[in-house]
This record gives sequence, C-alpha cells and structure tokens, in this order.
Amino acid sequence: MRRIKVIDDITKDGKVGFGEGYEFVQDMEDADAILMRSTDIHGVQMPSSIRAIARCGAGVNNIPSAELARQGIVVFNTPV
Repeated sequence: MRRIKVIDDITKDGKVGFGEGYEFVQDMEDADAILMRSTDIHGVQMPSSIRAIARCGAGVNNIPSAELARQGIVVFNTPV
C-alpha cells in the first residue's frame, strides 16, 4: 500500500482517486509521497519516508528540488 499526503486542494471538487494500492494520509510522517500545488515548502523538513513529490501544475519554484534530490526524493511536475 502506498500512502499519499495531499498538501493543497489539487482538484476543483476536492476529490482525488488513485484506485487500489493507494491510501491518503493526514500526517506527512505517514506518507510515501506528497501531492501539492502552490504551497511553498522551502524550509520544510521532509520525513525520511517521503520518496516523491508531485506538483500538480507547471514549474517547481515552490519546491527546493535540488536539496530534495540530494536527499534522494524525486520531484516532478504535471503541466497541462
């Protein structure tokens, strides 16, 4: 089971679905991955459980991608 933490409202209706094998968690410390949109996470200490951060939208200027890469965390965006 993969655990996902959603930081921002990443959809217009607030609903996100991934199907079987995924669950959404409330605490970042319990997550394997983060989905986000516009929150600035520079200076946020990432738990060791985080393996990937996906930004829903273009760019990653609100994510310290170089620092996270050094920690082995994959950062990517999903432009339309």
